[in-house]
Amino acid sequence: MDPSEHRIRLKRYALEIYAPGSRSLDVVCTFESDEPFLPIHVGDLLNPRAWDPHYTSMVNSQPSEFGIVLRVIGVEHYIFQKDEGFSQHKLGIFTEALDDVAESRPI
Repeated sequence: MDPSEHRIRLKRYALEIYAPGSRSLDVVCTFESDEPFLPIHVGDLLNPRAWDPHYTSMVNSQPSEFGIVLRVIGVEHYIFQKDEGFSQHKLGIFTEALDDVAESRPI
C-alpha cells in the first residue's frame, strides 16, 4: 500500500456553524462529508435539536423557554487546495438565535 494512503484524509465537504453573533471565532458545530451538502442560504433556519447535546448547549447559552433555532445571516466559502489540487470546500455559517416558536418560521 502506498504510504501516502496512511495519512488522515480530510472529508471533501464541511460545514462550520458559528455561535449566534460570532464573527467566525466561536465554532459550535462542524459536519463533514464526502458528498456535497445541499445549498444553505441567508434566511434558512437550522434546528440544533438533532445535534449532540454538547453542541446544543453551546448554541443555547442563554436558554429560551421554547428552545432555539438558528437563522443563517451569512455564508462564507473556504476552498482549500493542496499541491495536487482541490482538497476541501468548507462553508462557514453565521447565525442568529431565534425562539423555537411558530412565529420564527416563514409563512
